[in-house]
Amino acid sequence: MDLKKIFGEFAGREIETIRAESKVFNGGGYTWRAQKHNPDPTLSQIYDTAATNQINLRILTPAEVASWDYDSDRLNMRVVEKDDGRWVVSDKFEWG
Repeated sequence: MDLKKIFGEFAGREIETIRAESKVFNGGGYTWRAQKHNPDPTLSQIYDTAATNQINLRILTPAEVASWDYDSDRLNMRVVEKDDGRWVVSDKFEWG
């Protein structure tokens, strides 16, 4: 399965986020957590693409912990914060 071909068009696209009121521990200290805003048009398109390709998908912001809920049949897609404060879809994918 060529994930770059399926999801590559979304890499770098901005998504709407909501800055949470609380801090979360990220291993090296505390950081503000950005929550994905739903409905977001880019997120909707990504989830629709995953469903069309029969892929179980989870989209994670940096503060969300993925290791506690491992599922080898699920694809994790990351959202990263750019230097200008925008949150965009990463071009890196991982199963789990």
